Order: sequence, then structure tokens, then C-alpha cells
Amino acid sequence: MMALSTNSRNARRALILAFVLLCLGGCRTLPVNDPHSPCFTIPAGSRFILHERLVVPAGKWSVYFQQGKALSFGGIDEYLPYCELQVTGPAKQLQIIEPGEFLIVRVREDISGVQSGVTTVAFGGTRLTGVFEKEFGSYETVMELRADTHPEITRLRCARVDEVPVGVFLSLTEIRTALGELATLEISGPAMQHDAR
Repeated sequence: MMALSTNSRNARRALILAFVLLCLGGCRTLPVNDPHSPCFTIPAGSRFILHERLVVPAGKWSVYFQQGKALSFGGIDEYLPYCELQVTGPAKQLQIIEPGEFLIVRVREDISGVQSGVTTVAFGGTRLTGVFEKEFGSYETVMELRADTHPEITRLRCARVDEVPVGVFLSLTEIRTALGELATLEISGPAMQHDAR
């Protein structure tokens, strides 16, 4: 069994990071108007429209969407695109979220909860095995929401767990697929530059 040296791992990470930063640098300098581009960011002024009544269980503060279904946290696969509609703090009793329209007042992208994992890759059958340490994080697009009729609804967070630093934030199509027919994301206003933080 042969393990890659620390220097080899660090060199690999540095090359990957340089490539990702070069790509993101290109996205940051030019406004992106194409919603299908990986550099497109949902602009403030867009709207989140909830079409179905949702229930937040007692003691919880959110409802999750994945593949067009409303789920609890334990029912989602974090490695696939999902969204979380958050309310202000958990309540002792269940909370009903009625259908409504929400203004997106701010959008930010973050990578959170970075953890290390080890992946073993076999080269040439069983004769040579390399062990690569990988880091995984949650690539999150967080949309701050406002609606006079729903002051308890605070944000929509859409994410997936992916490898750092080569993972990507969800595209508009992936977010819409996670929401399905339960909710709509309507884009308005000027396209923003990619804002990965």
C-alpha cells in the first residue's frame, strides 16, 4: 500500500485551488445575464412564491424541498440539491406556512461545515493503492426573504454537500428542480456578478 506524501497532496490542492480561483475570477469580473451559466447569481429583487401550504413540526424551524417534495431534515440527501425554508426559531407547537409571495432582499453564497474524509483509489488492481484526503463542505446559496404577510419566514437556503474546492454552487435549474411545483423562483432585476464567499 502506498500513500501519497503530504507534499504531493498539498501540491494537488494548490493546483486545484488555483484553477478554481481563476475560473471564479473570470465570473466575478463580468456581469452574467444567462441564468443557465454556473456564474449566474440570483439577483436581489427576485421573488420566491410558495404555492402549497406547508407544516413546520413542533420544535423545528424549517421545511426542506428536494426533487419537488416537502421533507423533514432526516428525509433529504445532502449530496443532492435541496432547499430549506427557514422560520424564526423553533416553536413549541407546529407552525403552518400559508402560500404567499416573498421578496428576495439579499443573496449570498458560502461554503460551510467543511470536514475531511478519506477516499481510497486502487491503481492497477490491488498492487497499488493511493489514499487521498478530501474535504467536503455545504455549498450554500442563501436568500434573505421579506413579506409583510409572513414575517416569520426569514430565508431560503439552497445547497448540496460537495468536495472543496472543486464543488460548485447550485444552478438556477437545480434550485427550481429541488422546489418542483411546490414553489417558484422568479428572477427579476439586473443579473449580479458571481459572489462566492
